[in-house]
Amino acid sequence: MDAATMRQKFRDRTHNLAGGLQDGQVDVYLNQVFRYTIPDKVDGMVSDGDWSIATVAAQQTYQMAINIHTPRYPAYVDGREVKTYTHQEQFWWSYEKASTTTGKPTAILFHGGGATSTVQHSITCWPIPDDVYTITGQARVYPTQGVADIGDLNDTHALAVVAGAAKDFAYDESEDVIVTREAGRFQELLIDLARRSRGPARRHRWRPTF
Repeated sequence: MDAATMRQKFRDRTHNLAGGLQDGQVDVYLNQVFRYTIPDKVDGMVSDGDWSIATVAAQQTYQMAINIHTPRYPAYVDGREVKTYTHQEQFWWSYEKASTTTGKPTAILFHGGGATSTVQHSITCWPIPDDVYTITGQARVYPTQGVADIGDLNDTHALAVVAGAAKDFAYDESEDVIVTREAGRFQELLIDLARRSRGPARRHRWRPTF
């Protein structure tokens, strides 16, 4: 199913409440579900990716070029393994937040990003880098393309995107009947999508995480 068909189905499912929206506005709803909501609910709808950041002296926090779903451990600084955290409390319990200590980083913290933020994942280093170092690692990453960029989606995936987007739009418009209907349809399609995506040839098993 291509993007034009998905947009039309979105308008149909919302009873043309979205008829006044431009295609780009419709795509905002579709892309939110495609890029974030479904990957957050169906394990495995993300891909493996490598990331790399070059530090600069006196800068402690860096924004990443990709939006990370789940970091893979460990991370490395110039090829040497460092401690890696995803919880700020644990990180700052271990390292003094107000410290001005500088040197080659021995620990990093992932923070921000994901479906609930418009800011991509960032990392904070400890100690504060005093020179140029290369920090590398692997992660499970969210899709980088939107529905208008990917060509055709299989029908189950596309219909799940449409149902989730229609639900979100109806919620914004306080259309409770449509919200309830599309939420139920969305959940059914997620289960079907997860079931269809399983198989012995897959590297990762996909399961719904409601």
